[in-house]
Amino acid sequence: MKELEEIFKNLNISEYYELQRQAVAFDDHNIEEEMTKQASNYAQYHALLMIGKRELDKENRELDRISAQLSQEYRKTAAKATAKAVEDYVFCHPEYLAQREVMDDVSFRYGLLKGLVKAIEQRKDMLQQCSANKREKTKLYK
Repeated sequence: MKELEEIFKNLNISEYYELQRQAVAFDDHNIEEEMTKQASNYAQYHALLMIGKRELDKENRELDRISAQLSQEYRKTAAKATAKAVEDYVFCHPEYLAQREVMDDVSFRYGLLKGLVKAIEQRKDMLQQCSANKREKTKLYK
């Protein structure tokens, strides 16, 4: 699990392209073996996606905590704290902006993983179609 957490933490666009290439590659001369590996591949990438979801949820809770804390802070110091003034204070505060950047980064990586899992699902469909085509081809030459 630690290895998957490290993969998520270090995921960037070049790593994504490498993972994507590995995720969808298959040997069309050995469809049966590729199909047996499919479930394992899906499980691994789905686990990675769930790690990303957990991280995204954690960072979102932290953003909510910071927002609430800054709202309280502003309301204590401002004589007339309108909702708009509180919102402006929170959204412009450096601590909120820093956490928003963390959230955006985690959200980006999570989105990449969603794409990888979708690619794995499409790979399964592709393997099934290749297998059907191979069976059909075999019938033609009998």
